[in-house]
Formats: sequence, C-alpha cells, structure tokens
Amino acid sequence: MCGLNELDRPFSTGELLSDLGLALDTDGWRHELAQLEAAGATEVVYQPAGADVPRELESFAKVVGG
Repeated sequence: MCGLNELDRPFSTGELLSDLGLALDTDGWRHELAQLEAAGATEVVYQPAGADVPRELESFAKVVGG
C-alpha cells in the first residue's frame, strides 16, 4: 500500500518480491492466509490496484474463497 520512488524503483524487482514472500501463486497465498488464520488473525487488509480493479477483486475472491 505504497508507491515506489525513482530511487527505489530499479531495486524493486519481481525476484525481490518473491524472496520477501510478497509474490506468491494462488496456492502460496492460500497457505499464507491459512497460517495467518491459524495464528489468530480474523481480518486481512487487501487493496486492489491497477487499471482493472474489478479483475483484481475477482482474483482475490478466488484465492480466499477457494
């Protein structure tokens, strides 16, 4: 929920996001959300972004809805 400045942009790669656990496939996100729930989380904040917000919302719903 932040934007990158020009200084950080070249270093914020897909590889970095993957290494940090922020770029996951569907199974990876389901696993992450299950771990949060097992730890006691009852809510998750999600902010869709980009040009196609309805698609982003539908994609998130598919991940969390099974």
